[in-house]
Amino acid sequence: MKHSDTTKAPSPAQIELWVLEAQAGDQKAIARLYHQFSRALERYALLQCQNRDMAIDACQDSWERCCHKLKQLKDPSAFRAWLFRNVRNRITDLARKSLAEENRKTQLEAESGQSEEFGSQNDQTGEHLQLWKAINALPQQERQCVYLFYQEEFSIREIALTLGVTDGTVKSQLSRARTHLRKTINQI
Repeated sequence: MKHSDTTKAPSPAQIELWVLEAQAGDQKAIARLYHQFSRALERYALLQCQNRDMAIDACQDSWERCCHKLKQLKDPSAFRAWLFRNVRNRITDLARKSLAEENRKTQLEAESGQSEEFGSQNDQTGEHLQLWKAINALPQQERQCVYLFYQEEFSIREIALTLGVTDGTVKSQLSRARTHLRKTINQI
């Protein structure tokens, strides 16, 4: 699922070096980290909230927070998981805020007798669409594990760090997700 790129991906050791340089104040190292992870982070955020504006806001807020808190990161090898966890937490915050605003809006509409219907569009087609529908139908924890494992090629350990769960929980979530996806795809 990973897109092909003509440039070679940096090694984990190279990323750790960039983190250490960024912690020392090297702005070029921060730019390299941003360049390396920004697109993947945006895809992950969009998968989590399925709202492009919220995903972009969460990523921007998380990058800003990470830049300010980077010196507090004790283990440079945990940077990727730390970064993705920050986005996940920011999405949760933004979703709560959005839900509260939506509840207020619904309340106002109910009081005024107005209601609106919202629809969503998806410009993807075919089997790819079916697969993403099946993935999006998974429970959130399973969906996150599938995305991080297959799309972002996170290790079980990195997923556990990102989601704040044990390695065993990640393995169980992936197993359940695979079972759900097999059943769903076989029904199509």
